Amino acid sequence: MDKPANRPKVELARAESERFSSWRALFRAVEYCVPVLPYPMRVRVGIRRDGSVGEYGVTVALLPLVGAAFGLLGAAALFPLERAWPRPVAISAIWLAWLWANSAKIDCIADFFDGFALKRNAEKTLEIMTDPRIGSIGGLGMISVLVAGLVCLLHLPAERWVPAVVSVSALAK
Repeated sequence: MDKPANRPKVELARAESERFSSWRALFRAVEYCVPVLPYPMRVRVGIRRDGSVGEYGVTVALLPLVGAAFGLLGAAALFPLERAWPRPVAISAIWLAWLWANSAKIDCIADFFDGFALKRNAEKTLEIMTDPRIGSIGGLGMISVLVAGLVCLLHLPAERWVPAVVSVSALAK
């Protein structure tokens, strides 16, 4: 049993944890959207991986909003880049930045193609998808999807750039 002297400290820590739960959920959503960035706010806010059900629910609810914010940031980056470079080069630079920011998730595309390219039973498909190595079908599928995304961005009309990028970023999360 807890000593009576320790209970106030535990209750105080729990109250402080509940106070920061919405911040933790927001930072967790940002971390999910761009996993390659360093997050020094873990130290400042005290993010822990205890994760109550309510906190995860808030995180999942915030993902489209955070995705839309990153989409708006990417869409807004096009305008100054267009002044410095031709439009295809500016769009390719934004695409490369997106590729870098989502590099931890791009492996999932290759895993999908490796696992579902041929007809196999469920156990073998799961084994292939959890294998850290990439197969030739996965590599071709990943390159095809990424190049198709770049081609779609390059052919997007200028007046539809902002709504398309923001809505796709929100829906992708």
